[in-house]
Amino acid sequence: MNFFKYTRIEFLYTVLKTKRLLLVPPLYLLSLFVTRAGFINSEAFSDAGFMDYWIYLFNAGDPLIYCADKVLPILYLSKIFLILFIVIGYIEDKLKGYNLQLLIRQSSKKTAWRIFICTGIYYAFVIYLLSFITTVVFCLCIKAKLKFTLTPSLMFDIYDSLCYELNDLSACSIIPDYMLLLLLPFVCTCALISLFMLLSLILNSIMAFVILNFLSVLAIYLDFPAFSSIYVMINRSAVISVGGASPALTCIISFLVIIGALIIGENIFFRTDLISKDKHSDM
Repeated sequence: MNFFKYTRIEFLYTVLKTKRLLLVPPLYLLSLFVTRAGFINSEAFSDAGFMDYWIYLFNAGDPLIYCADKVLPILYLSKIFLILFIVIGYIEDKLKGYNLQLLIRQSSKKTAWRIFICTGIYYAFVIYLLSFITTVVFCLCIKAKLKFTLTPSLMFDIYDSLCYELNDLSACSIIPDYMLLLLLPFVCTCALISLFMLLSLILNSIMAFVILNFLSVLAIYLDFPAFSSIYVMINRSAVISVGGASPALTCIISFLVIIGALIIGENIFFRTDLISKDKHSDM
């Protein structure tokens, strides 16, 4: 099996033909309008730029275990729901019918699993790219500045946290602080989708979908840094909040999740009877 040829085919004929990806721009656009409405009351509203809108796209709010009076961040949770909805059924689809026959003709199951994980990363990249482009276009349309730094005075006005203290944003640098904030959504989405594919293999896509959505709600309630590695919670980052999770550590844990899904999935997939799995799925 030619790994690079097959992953290119998966990107062109599976990822790019997934119609559910078209739901990404409208959802993020809605989030941006809601964010803008929250910015309006600040005197620094006119100084709001790309990075200010970007971080509030991934605002998970305070851990509700400490702030029971606050409500669930529905728009944030809907983004997690959408990411999982986009990739739901991918593993099952590859293990039945023509796709299964094509897989059987290839010699290495482990290579096939690597292709599946790589395809998940492609999905994460397209979702990230669509969210990035949507934010840039939105900023251009409202004539907001395309700057990759936060506006301290705006953040001071709108920062709403009972659990954390706002960090000294003037001490942040574009590299590495803001670059990490820019890349965190992509890295965490890669980890989330990789974990989803592993659970889909072990259980099935529906169970994986339910479990990871349940954990996303649990992550809203708890102040547990590991959750930030699969669910993007930029507002709980140490760049934004004193005592928040380190972005570098978050990225490292995310990479470990991806590698873990790859290695564990390889071994499980290698031992899986694909023929009986296909027959079972048809019943």
